[in-house]
Amino acid sequence: MTPRLRVLLALALGLAVVVGLLLLAHWINVEQYRAIILSTMRRLTGHQVTMGTMSISTGSGLVSLQLDEVVVLASDPADPPILQVERILLGVSPAPLLRSSLKVTSITLIGPQLNLTTRAGSRLLERAHAQAVRSDQELSQSLGLGLTDLAIGQVTVRDGILTILDWDQAVSRTLLLDRIDASIHGLSPARPSPITVSARFQSMPLTIHGQIGPLPESLDFYEMPFLLNLDAKSQGLTSLTNTFPGLPFEARASRAYFTTLVHGSLAAGVQANSWMELDKLTLKSPEPQKAEATTPTETSPPQPLDLAWRQKSTFHLDHTHGGELALQEFFLYLEGIPVMQLTGQLRHNQEWQIALTAKTLGGVGLGSLPDIFRGTLSGKTGVGSLSLSGTWPSPLTLEADLDFANTRILWPPPRVDHQSWFSKQAGIPLRVRASLRQESENTVLDKLEILRPGADSQLVQLSGELWPQTELAIQGRWDPILLADYFPVLQRLPVRGPVEFTATGARTADDSWDLGGTVNASWGQFGPITVRELTTEFHYSAGLLELPIIRGRLGNGLAEGTALLASSDRGHRYEAFLAADGISLERLVTNDPGNRHLLEVQGVFSLSGEARGVLADDLTPASPLSAWFHLEVAPGRILGLDKDRLATKPDRNQAITQEGKEFFYSEARADLRVEDRAWRLQNITIDASGLRLQGEGGMQPGKGRWFDLEVERDWLPGEGYPLHLREIGEELVIVEPESPPTPVNPGQEPPQPG
Repeated sequence: MTPRLRVLLALALGLAVVVGLLLLAHWINVEQYRAIILSTMRRLTGHQVTMGTMSISTGSGLVSLQLDEVVVLASDPADPPILQVERILLGVSPAPLLRSSLKVTSITLIGPQLNLTTRAGSRLLERAHAQAVRSDQELSQSLGLGLTDLAIGQVTVRDGILTILDWDQAVSRTLLLDRIDASIHGLSPARPSPITVSARFQSMPLTIHGQIGPLPESLDFYEMPFLLNLDAKSQGLTSLTNTFPGLPFEARASRAYFTTLVHGSLAAGVQANSWMELDKLTLKSPEPQKAEATTPTETSPPQPLDLAWRQKSTFHLDHTHGGELALQEFFLYLEGIPVMQLTGQLRHNQEWQIALTAKTLGGVGLGSLPDIFRGTLSGKTGVGSLSLSGTWPSPLTLEADLDFANTRILWPPPRVDHQSWFSKQAGIPLRVRASLRQESENTVLDKLEILRPGADSQLVQLSGELWPQTELAIQGRWDPILLADYFPVLQRLPVRGPVEFTATGARTADDSWDLGGTVNASWGQFGPITVRELTTEFHYSAGLLELPIIRGRLGNGLAEGTALLASSDRGHRYEAFLAADGISLERLVTNDPGNRHLLEVQGVFSLSGEARGVLADDLTPASPLSAWFHLEVAPGRILGLDKDRLATKPDRNQAITQEGKEFFYSEARADLRVEDRAWRLQNITIDASGLRLQGEGGMQPGKGRWFDLEVERDWLPGEGYPLHLREIGEELVIVEPESPPTPVNPGQEPPQPG
């Protein structure tokens, strides 16, 4: 046969096939297949199916049944249809059509939209497996063959959409996969089927290559092997907040890339190797609903960073909802440097078994992270480890050991009208060790230790129940000098000495705190005053701090008292009551040799009285201040006071003070009154070997000390004399008495000078 004749025969044969297909399409009534197609689809899906028009078409030597507007309805009328397909093309063999039967060779879905609705407790994989078993039984009974007998040359999806909707959290958990173009070749239970998919996940392009199958005869998806490689890449600037609506902060990146290779089966184990990159990632807290008071220091905008993580894991799953995830390795990278490692296992068999450990490999700059705490934290994150172990929901234990030396902590966040009472600067050591336990509905703090590395004696421990009721036991020891590194208000208080304390605390129904306990100090120093064996009981509730017992040894004597501090929007008002006896002034006050005064009182004294006033936010006294005390000293002496000059009635302008002189007395009494920064001594009585001084005195800022006294001498009865003393420099000098002020009548202005 000549080549020309072969070409002519081929053309004739092709023409005959085309003509035959056209005649077949013209002669065959496609509506006769509607019932069998709808019945088969109902058996496959387990749901009611509707379909629009049907037609038969030919092309490229093939015959296709075209099904328009195919809809698979959901069981719940409130749910969207499970599947909506604009057009389905079923490639069929021509010969069986002549016998009014169908043999499908290919399936093409054009514009399919698949909606998977999940609710609490629903499991998509279990539902799909159960439906596959039912469909296989239905097909075997009605068609004489099941899913494991089907073989289709090609399944194609064009421009598909997959939506997974969680009605419980429809905004944060709705996932969208669109622009799906997929192709599966040689779909058969006899051998693996190559698969290729291109799509967009939440607007991010992705591709999948690999193979699935063969489908086990048991139709058990858990045993079906697969080998898939997934790549997802962003195009330009990416808003991860739009991709994952549930994120608690705004996230943008200049480029996002994710790749993972998964292979195996759910029953035998799926091994996964993944890598993700986010270049120039910027994290930002969402804008607050209401404008807040500006902070004293401006916060810089978040800095972009390069974030990446890689992981290697194995995952198992079985029919009893049991599963296991083993993390062989997981590393988080910032700017190409590993900063965290996560290892451990997750098991599920009716309950979750958790054993995870996270180790930080270096502090992360908080300026690159979202400002979730709004000024509370800055600098770098803590360095250490976190371990989570136990069962979920209970009992579950969290162990933590973190070093916050390079973290700046402010609490509460600073504002224009309010300063942070806790303030730790970067560089100040601080370590936290904690053990937290979840049991049933209770959250228990087994132990929380806050300590200062390098100073083992500086330690605070907390333990007790956190939720649903909060009841804590607190104990610790700390030197106030070092404690001032964390509480700035203490920097203004001249306090020294180790302090031990125990307390209990509970959160009340109105979300406030009720605290009570004791504070003990073997010794301490408040400015120039030294205290030993100090014990203080305290109770705080609803803005009221009560100190029912204050007891300590001062200068070999004993002091006792009580105090109240009420805090409100108007400030901090206090009342204090104090009584002391047998106190040696020489041992009470530690005088600085370089700051000695010419007059110095010594002796054993007792006092009783009370004080009222206001404290500023930094715990320093503020106006108004009011105090009254009764003082008694017996016996004692006044260094620098010349008794001989008092006994001989000194002249005007003569000083009665002199270095090296001593004035001994057997008894001294006075009432002390304090108003703001001025104090006044009333009812002064000093008895000193036949010499008696009576009167009043005081001190006022800017005017120094003054005394107006009457001096009586036992050896010269009736010849007493007035003594008016004013402080000039460091000496007390005799002056003329001041004229009493002219009384002012009510409603009359006082006379003006001149």
